[in-house]
Parts: sequence; structure tokens; C-alpha cells
Amino acid sequence: MISGLDVLKHLFAIICHEPTNTLHHSLLEIQNDPCSQAIVHVDKKTDIEKFNKYFDYESCKFLEERVDVTWGSKSQIECMLRILKYAVSELKFTHLSFISGDDYLFRGIKPLNTFLQANSEREFIGIDHSFFSDCKGEARFKRKHFWFDFERKANLLNLMLRNLRNVAFNFGWFGNTEKQPFERMYKGSNWFTVTFKCCKDIVLYTQNNQKYESYFKDSFCCDEVFFHSLVLNKIVKNHIGLERRYEDDNLQSLRLVDWKSGPDFPKVFTLEELEKTKSLDVFIARKIDRKYSLKQLEDFVSKYV
Repeated sequence: MISGLDVLKHLFAIICHEPTNTLHHSLLEIQNDPCSQAIVHVDKKTDIEKFNKYFDYESCKFLEERVDVTWGSKSQIECMLRILKYAVSELKFTHLSFISGDDYLFRGIKPLNTFLQANSEREFIGIDHSFFSDCKGEARFKRKHFWFDFERKANLLNLMLRNLRNVAFNFGWFGNTEKQPFERMYKGSNWFTVTFKCCKDIVLYTQNNQKYESYFKDSFCCDEVFFHSLVLNKIVKNHIGLERRYEDDNLQSLRLVDWKSGPDFPKVFTLEELEKTKSLDVFIARKIDRKYSLKQLEDFVSKYV
């Protein structure tokens, strides 16, 4: 296969900032599956001792060099790259899946691993081809972004500063002065599943082409652009997962994410809603209502399987 392994070994790269029942469920699933392991990145702002009940899990490794992650900023790219570099150099695996502490393995791990075994050379990294249909999408990396862009709940001052910057950008100010790395850029879900070879190639390319990472230093939410543009331009042009079956980039990545229905974005699913997805090749839901106990999450998986 890959990575010198003859059987599938699935590494879950978990990015989180607080303990949740879904995180607990994921780590238990991984702990009980001989083909799976986890590497967990806890936001540097968070007291790591909040996660101490998981420190003895044999299949779970907590990353020691943590990143202070700010929503929307380049720190999200740095966090993912740090995980990839550690994983490629220190761990043996055939596939890696990025998930959050709020993601729910609602079908259990075994069906997902069976699916990956049957599609062992494919990269499940979804692409949203409609995103760059106008210039608004490209502004994520062609325009410089500042502290006032990285507030999810913007106040009046944030909005005023953003509008002033946008007007100035239209007159030639606050643009990215570095050369765009690829003629065509790609955008998709930042929660994806890829092979060891893909992970290794990402690490090698970024190490040998440091200007690529530098290009995104003032970008906005470009963890959804950085990896996808690199993978499709330099690593693989074929073997991209379920792209031909689904238009939605999350479904292409084997994830169930709803950015349309609301009232929350993404939508917070109930267990009843997840029961209706059996016809889809999806294995991970983002997000699940936090009202559910660990037992309820476990019972649903048992019933689903």
C-alpha cells in the first residue's frame, strides 16, 4: 500500500479547543479500533489539563507544539501544517482525516475504514468549483486582512474598518504584492481525508517552496484554499474522491455539512436528521447538537451500523 504498510492505518488529526461529548466519542471509537489512531491539537489558548482523562489512551497522541489559533487567520493553516509535519515524520499511517472536536463519526469507524480500503488511492478532498466564479472569492488571498477581519461576531467598528479597507483595495491599496503561486486556485472544505503520499507531498512542497506559505500570510479563511490549490496543481489531478458523484465539496470529502438550511451555519444536526443519510457515502457529521450524552452518541452508532 503506502507508508510501508500492507494494511490500512487511519490517522485522525483532531483540531479542538475544548472537551466535548463528540470528542470523547471519537477518541473511544479510535481507541477501540486496531486500524485507527489519533493526533490531537488543542488550541494553545486552552489549558491542556482539561483533556487529561485522555492522556492515557494508547492510540491517542497530543501534539506538544501547539498553535494559538484565530478563526479566519493564517494560524489555521499553520496548525494543519504542524500536524502534517509531525505525522509524516513520526507516525505510520496510510490515510489521514482532519476532524474537529465537534465532528461526529455517526456511522462508526469500521465502515469508514472499509470504504477507504476499497478506495485506497483516492484523495477525498472536496472542491467547490463555483467559488471563484467572481472576484469575491479571490479577495480571500488577493487582499490583505487585519485583526478586524478575524472577529466572527463583528461590531460596528469592525464593519467600518472592513468597508474602509475594501474601498482602499479598489483603489490599489492593501493588495497582496506577492505573485500568485498558481494560475488557477482551488477552494473546498478544510475537513478532508487524504493518503499518506498526499500528506508527505504537501509537507515536502511547503518545505522546499517557503514562498507558497508566505503568500497566504495576510489571507482570510485560506485553510480552504491553501491545501486544495497545492494538491490539485502539484500533487494529483486525478483520483479526487467523489467529485464526479457530488457537487458539494463536503460530500466529496465524505462529510455531511449543511451551510444552507440554518439557523446556525453550519447547521447543527439532530440524530433524527442523521438517520436520513444512509444512501450517501458520508461518515462524519459536522456538527451535532451538544445536548446528546456520550451514551446517546454511542447508541446511535450501534443502531446505525
